Amino acid sequence: MIAIDTNVLLRFLFKPVDSNNPKWQVDTAEALINKAGKVFISSIVIAETEWVLESVFECNRQERRITLAIAPQKVIPLLPAKAFGL
Repeated sequence: MIAIDTNVLLRFLFKPVDSNNPKWQVDTAEALINKAGKVFISSIVIAETEWVLESVFECNRQERRITLAIAPQKVIPLLPAKAFGL
């Protein structure tokens, strides 16, 4: 099992490549997560990811919930998403 931070999770969730999200970082995040047997995401990473989705990407509550739900099933959050109002 590996633990990932917010940057790795966001690069995995958002595949579009631009100057803020270089292809090598997207590819590295995807390979790291796909290679791992299981991935641990702390409650802080979930909260930070939700904050970025809301404040940077301007996602509404439903969009944030859907985005976080598409994380792979091998991801094991410390707390359930409902703990963050999702």
